[in-house]
Amino acid sequence: MPPLNWCAISTPGIEVDSQNSLAASIVPNRTVYLSADVYLSSTLYLLIGVNERLDGLVVDGGGQYKVDGQDSVRCLFLYGSGMQVGLKDLTVTNCSISSGSTHGNYGGAIYVGGGAVLEMDGCTVSNSKTASYGQGAGIYVDEATLILVNTVIEFNVMHYGKGAGVYLTSSSVLTMAGGSLKNNFARSAGCYTAATMEGGGLYVSNGALATITDGASIENNIAYRGGGIYVASYGELVLQNASLIGNSYTKVFSGSTYTSWYRSGCSAGYDYRSYGGGIYADSNAKVTLVGSIVKSNAAYYYGGGVYFSSGTSASIHESKFSSNYARYRGIQ
Repeated sequence: MPPLNWCAISTPGIEVDSQNSLAASIVPNRTVYLSADVYLSSTLYLLIGVNERLDGLVVDGGGQYKVDGQDSVRCLFLYGSGMQVGLKDLTVTNCSISSGSTHGNYGGAIYVGGGAVLEMDGCTVSNSKTASYGQGAGIYVDEATLILVNTVIEFNVMHYGKGAGVYLTSSSVLTMAGGSLKNNFARSAGCYTAATMEGGGLYVSNGALATITDGASIENNIAYRGGGIYVASYGELVLQNASLIGNSYTKVFSGSTYTSWYRSGCSAGYDYRSYGGGIYADSNAKVTLVGSIVKSNAAYYYGGGVYFSSGTSASIHESKFSSNYARYRGIQ
């Protein structure tokens, strides 16, 4: 894996002429305050064993600056047990990966792996993508921890992939307080099976845990199964005082008309059975909803609001379901 390449940064307002000078400048308080937008020509790598002196680094965008991948590179690759990094009031945008990227088509904007911890406070991750059959167009969390505080993950797109907003692998942990996962798309141009497009906002793998609280919203995400969230077997999801609104398998959701985004060009007789507009929970998954709202989600087949497979462990308390749609069963 290549080291952190600060020389690849192009910005008129920050002195980053060498890795050493930047590292020396942040040692006293471990915070970099951006004074201009940063445009990347290669990925920023933070790796244990290579640049531990940047462990504990916080990049503060001041609520007005961005890190921009120029639609050509993944923006941040964070890896290694014990590595902890924070992003504050920063936008990470226009990132992109292909099969030739480090660790392949995983993590269009940000890859967090190997036991690393990334905390994002008041940030936005947007307009990023993976090549076909990738995962985590916004953020890919690989046996690591992601903490989101009042952060927005939006308009990230995957082609025939899973977890367009955030993808959690086994043993990964997501804690999300406030903020939103919205308008993320796991999409297809033609006829592909449901298994290739799951979890528009969030995908929770076997053994992963996602806890979403404090008014956070999962809204207007699109995937064939689990428009808002897909919870795989033995994955766990907790929604507490959160909302799940307007997630679907459809591009158009208006009145009683539900038009599938994935049916264009399909041959007659193709099985359009999408499940779980808001949440799809696979067998042996665990889902807990407390004081939450599930509203205006849609599935073509079963489970407009929530679909629980056989063997799912579900616990629902003081939550409200309304205006969800399914063509056959499980309207709410």
